[in-house]
Amino acid sequence: MRRLELHYSRDRSFAAIENLDESEPRMYLSLAKLGDTSPFVPRGLENRGAFFQRLGIDANRVKSLRQVHSKSVLCSDEPDFQGSTAPEGDGICAADPGEILSVSVADCMPIYLFHAGTRSFALLHSGWRGTGIVAEALTKMERRFGVAAEQFTVVLGPSIRSCCYRVDRSRADLFARRWGGDSVVIRRDEGGGNTHYLNLLEANRSLLERIGVRDIRYVDECSVCNTEMGSFRREGPEVFTHMLAIFGYFD
Repeated sequence: MRRLELHYSRDRSFAAIENLDESEPRMYLSLAKLGDTSPFVPRGLENRGAFFQRLGIDANRVKSLRQVHSKSVLCSDEPDFQGSTAPEGDGICAADPGEILSVSVADCMPIYLFHAGTRSFALLHSGWRGTGIVAEALTKMERRFGVAAEQFTVVLGPSIRSCCYRVDRSRADLFARRWGGDSVVIRRDEGGGNTHYLNLLEANRSLLERIGVRDIRYVDECSVCNTEMGSFRREGPEVFTHMLAIFGYFD
């Protein structure tokens, strides 16, 4: 895997994920200073609008979802997107390179994937329940765009890391059975017992390597440790900040 840097805006309200080539689609993430970007909280839509304005993008180009912690991936031209409300799902693949994709995260991992030759791209929301959605997305895009899964570039964005993602034994065992022993970190606590931590980065890396993806990149930031990010675990369920991940071809 290749590590990518975050480039913060001057006022630290959002960050860009490093591109290795100017022809690649742009990857952004709003930060806690911008405010909550959920459309279901006060000022959420206003904060989204401010973010779009800062990036110089038209809000009408932005596709979004009602996220449900699933492995469901939709293409932006499917009938689900024709209604007045956003469809349920946790991944969007763009049918048109002129579109801009968005997902909300607050400890879950935004996953950006693209193929430079066809300019096809997708954006995913992947938490512990949704781990594996990247395989669903690659299968869907392989069929849709005729590009082998291993030819895509996949960027694993900031999320809660194994330093902070403590879970109970039953969840850890379930995750390890599905994604391999390295997807769970076991540590000794002060009382001499074992504590269990999920490693979303390792689970996704291992899955992508099994699929055959060669160009895997990641951002080495924990959303709990980095207090400039929104975090369900750190901030709490009543006041946590939804960050908005943005992905598309724009200047």
